Amino acid sequence: MTFRTHTLRWRPNIPNPIPSPIPNPIPDLPNLSNMIKSASEAAENIRKKIGNGENLDIKDVNAVLGGFQEALPPEVTETGRQLVNKLDEVKQAIKELQELTPAELKRKILKEAEKLCESYLNDKLEIIRKIDLEGVPIVNLDFNGEEITIDLKIYITFKSDKSDYENKWGVLLETNLKQKFTDLVPSIDLTLKLNEDWTKEKLDEIKNKVEDKKNELIEGLIQSILQDYCPPLRALNEAMKIFG
Repeated sequence: MTFRTHTLRWRPNIPNPIPSPIPNPIPDLPNLSNMIKSASEAAENIRKKIGNGENLDIKDVNAVLGGFQEALPPEVTETGRQLVNKLDEVKQAIKELQELTPAELKRKILKEAEKLCESYLNDKLEIIRKIDLEGVPIVNLDFNGEEITIDLKIYITFKSDKSDYENKWGVLLETNLKQKFTDLVPSIDLTLKLNEDWTKEKLDEIKNKVEDKKNELIEGLIQSILQDYCPPLRALNEAMKIFG
């Protein structure tokens, strides 16, 4: 596919975006319930298995995820609680597995965060549906305990081509951010690729709408990832060390 590339660069307005380190909430609570005690012991079992390069015990993982949900750190926002609630789906998914590696558990948790990010963007993309187009957001996250990597693509195409968006997009909006928690958010390169097979008038209309709404689309999502989703991921990593 031939296209022209239009690159935007801007510094997102994200005040105090980096959450401070969050301690392990499971063993530090006073008056521990039996569930939290069990979760604390399970977390220690998980750390030992990771250290020995062994597969995880699904019962241990369920105990830690359940204990974490009960002992949710106060730093987690209401939006962040959506991700914590999604841990129920992670617990359900791993019941089907015969073996569970730390990498598989990490991917399942991050997949739930990616779905929430895509849902956020899907709501914001109503701006292009008003001109009879469709937007398909794809978010990929990686997290190692010290930094988060955000890879974002938004495919814009005709509604009739949505099922084949990877081949029939008219505009592709892309950005990638690798953010350490000790650093300020840098200027972000936002790349707008235009499919030359589309008419110039249609491309200009889409480009203008996307540029006008880039802060709502991208800045809002990045702020939510850093302020809402990183705190529970970091706290969960303190409990299990599955992210690195």
